[in-house]
Amino acid sequence: MIHLSGKKLIDDMTKDENKKVKDRLISLVLTQSIVCAVVIVVAFAFKMIGGDFYTNEKQIYVANFEDETTPAEVISQLSSVVSSNSNEKKESTPEVTNVNAQTDGLDLIGEDDSTACIIDFAEVQTLSSVKMAKNNMVKPLSACRITSEYGYRVNPVSGLYRLHSGIDLGADTGDSIYSVLDGTVIRSDYASDYGHYVVVDHGDGLHTLYAHCSERLVEAGDKVKQGDEIALVGSTGASTGPHLHFEVRVNNERINPLNLLPQTLTA
Repeated sequence: MIHLSGKKLIDDMTKDENKKVKDRLISLVLTQSIVCAVVIVVAFAFKMIGGDFYTNEKQIYVANFEDETTPAEVISQLSSVVSSNSNEKKESTPEVTNVNAQTDGLDLIGEDDSTACIIDFAEVQTLSSVKMAKNNMVKPLSACRITSEYGYRVNPVSGLYRLHSGIDLGADTGDSIYSVLDGTVIRSDYASDYGHYVVVDHGDGLHTLYAHCSERLVEAGDKVKQGDEIALVGSTGASTGPHLHFEVRVNNERINPLNLLPQTLTA
């Protein structure tokens, strides 16, 4: 009796396990079927939507962009545009000249020159041209405000320690620049360092230079009188703001302009 009861219990347990396995298999198959059905439906929907999207975009492109222009015509049009832009750039870019490639004997390396040194005014003060200038020179600007003196300094543009071969006078763009003495304009040009600049020859080896101008009002060969307007203040070339860089040269040596200019300048 006990033996039969135990056998029945085992049979019942086996049947129960088999039922559970079958239920899990049915559930798995059903789940997989549902997933497959969903994937098929979604794929079909994307196909339909995607097909319509592609068709619509194609129609928009054809309506707005497609034409009968040939590749040769496109290249010709592009060449015309490039050529036009190049000409405009050439017309708007000031000509940069080599300030050393001149025949007037002046060596204009730049306002901050590593090869130059401070000239002792005592060495040149006895020259006739220097004596004349010291007694007669006028200010190159109506109002002179010194922003950088003659002498060694750290260049505000290059950051190099060099001799500043003149003085900088702060002013507003468009202010008038005057010739400090009678003379002849020997250079009216543009250079990468000086920008628009003018050089006046006053005779006996004395020259004055006016740089960073916004506009030059005289040409080489012009005769100028003391006080004549020769240029306008600007900030062209290697400059950080509107000002006049003013140099005085004696036999091509750069001397301190303050030794000749009126003593009414303000620092």
